[in-house]
Amino acid sequence: MVKRLNMIALLLLFVGVFVIILANFNLFVLWRAPSLPVIWTLDLHSNVFTSPTIDSNGTLYVIDENKNLSAVSSDGELKWRFNLDDLTRGEPIVSEDGTIYVYTSNGTLYSITSDGVLKWKLEKVVLPFSSVTLASDGNIYACCNVASDNEQERPTITGFAKVTLDGNVEILNENISFQAIFERQDGKFYAVNQNGTVYLVSKSGEVLWEKNFTNSIFKIGFGLFTLPRGCVKADQEFIYSSSGGEVFSTSEQGILMWKFSGKSNSFFCPVVGNDGTLYLGYVNDGLSTSTIYALDPKGKVKWKYDLQGGISAHVIVCEDDQSKEVIYITSADGYIYKLTSDGKLVAKFKSQNSSGFYTSAVLSSEGILYAVSSDGRIYALKTNSKVSTNSTWYTKSANFENTRSVRNFMEK
Repeated sequence: MVKRLNMIALLLLFVGVFVIILANFNLFVLWRAPSLPVIWTLDLHSNVFTSPTIDSNGTLYVIDENKNLSAVSSDGELKWRFNLDDLTRGEPIVSEDGTIYVYTSNGTLYSITSDGVLKWKLEKVVLPFSSVTLASDGNIYACCNVASDNEQERPTITGFAKVTLDGNVEILNENISFQAIFERQDGKFYAVNQNGTVYLVSKSGEVLWEKNFTNSIFKIGFGLFTLPRGCVKADQEFIYSSSGGEVFSTSEQGILMWKFSGKSNSFFCPVVGNDGTLYLGYVNDGLSTSTIYALDPKGKVKWKYDLQGGISAHVIVCEDDQSKEVIYITSADGYIYKLTSDGKLVAKFKSQNSSGFYTSAVLSSEGILYAVSSDGRIYALKTNSKVSTNSTWYTKSANFENTRSVRNFMEK
């Protein structure tokens, strides 16, 4: 009898240990995964919650919570700093000629040279808490405010606008207002407003169609405005997420193709893999964990990967030295995860003091991965990866120049 009880106790112990290992399998795999080697680090001595960008020369541009735009060389030296008049949640944008565009939360739009010299500044021209796109024609398109000819009746005019290279603003359609804009392959734009209405707009400002599949897309989250998140695929399909956790796919004609609902609110921008796979993340209940989903072109789950950090995680799509797709995830838990396209962890990196990553990483043409933790420390990590050649939207703002345009894909 005693022998039987001992056998039962051992069996229960074995089952218990197995359950514990299974429940913490990702942690075990994370512990065993090799670490990405550090090339250098640079401390900006200020918190950072805005994703960096990188130009063709390898210069990194980062905006911190002290309202500074910093330019950092590829060897980790601070080149210059430019002080902005307000905070921003919009990433710096780099044009083909090296000009940097920055728009702040109060709507001011800056044009700055690659040497840190102001070219021009338009105060309170961009609709606050909205995004802009640097389009394939070299102009910026956004929802803008401009002074009207009759200031007594209507002080300002708001609408779909074009900002030229020399800083001239032209309202092209004053009948629409929106918070997010994305350029697709044919030069037309998807624009999304706070009520969830999607517009297809031509470069002349003509609304070609408008659709609404949700009434919950724009809200305040964690003290910050949450913009509509979206991406454009190779067939001009538009993917965007609502604040209620739903992800919608619409064809280029505005037909709803599929809808995906996670278990909680979606806070992570969708990106597109080389084969059309969609990667996006959800915050789980309690805000302490999050999950990255890989969806096939019909919106069905291919796999998912659980992270220990909640609130924020961003995905970028790259290729390894054999042109196989890999993804890097920067997470609020202080880790960077490198996964294969089928969701297998192959490498990792942990920040100093476990400071979280609340922004997307960027990859240089030399394969250096740059990531900025929330405490303002820039990490340059050695990888065998290269920029994706077959994805239309491989990071949260389309590309590492943060243009929100498929122009780089169109030029291939």
